[in-house]
Amino acid sequence: MGEFAIERSEHADLLTDRYALRCERAVGMGQRWNMSAAVWSAPAGFDTPNKEDDLPHHILTYRLQGPPVRGRRYGGVIHQDSMEADSVSIVPERMPVHYWADGPVRFIHLYFSNALIRTLARECYGGAGDRPDLLRDDRVFGNDPLLRRLSDAYLDRAFDWRDPPSTLEMDSRALVLGLRLLQRHSTLTLPEPAAADSRLAPHLAESVREYLDTCLDRDPSLAELARSTGIPEVNLSRAFTASTGMPPWLWLTKRRIERARSLLSDPRL
Repeated sequence: MGEFAIERSEHADLLTDRYALRCERAVGMGQRWNMSAAVWSAPAGFDTPNKEDDLPHHILTYRLQGPPVRGRRYGGVIHQDSMEADSVSIVPERMPVHYWADGPVRFIHLYFSNALIRTLARECYGGAGDRPDLLRDDRVFGNDPLLRRLSDAYLDRAFDWRDPPSTLEMDSRALVLGLRLLQRHSTLTLPEPAAADSRLAPHLAESVREYLDTCLDRDPSLAELARSTGIPEVNLSRAFTASTGMPPWLWLTKRRIERARSLLSDPRL
């Protein structure tokens, strides 16, 4: 694996200093991705007290290796459960949760902001996205094979040092994960958004392509692309893919390759 700098944060300091956990790898915070990731390990197990975390993000976590992690969540009712092989745990921001493991364990954290999940909820579910608590707090762990596969794919790209991903790609992948969280792990009771034909109008697709052509030498975010074209961020990647056959980040890669080939064929070089 490649060498990634361990990105410091209040959350990282808390886990390493207070609970003797070790951050093996982390990525996304310095790049300002919509969702950052970290791999944690506890060589001697761990036991976190029931204390409210005042950090402004939600956490999606699951176990990679080691004995089952157990958890207890304190909402209106105490819920206790065990993290099995395919389980995931979604921890809403500022939710008191007690986790413990009796032996060496490695686990994943994916961090995403309340702003991201709320923007997705408003775009997909309208006014229901304004309710105070969007993510469920009535269970500690749950089985969601699709969420695990999406998370694994996200992590494979996030930690790919041979072919580092762009911000545009990771923001697009984060939106897919966020939509899955809303569909299966939120308090929303509305049906899932319909999978309608969401292709862009030709002039809008051309507007996106033209803007991407101005980004050949830098790494734009999905939010920047949405602002520049006036297309909602939650719809942009899916609609552009439906219109062109590839997501924006892949289109940008294709254009960079085309430019490189053009430069190589220039006899003046």
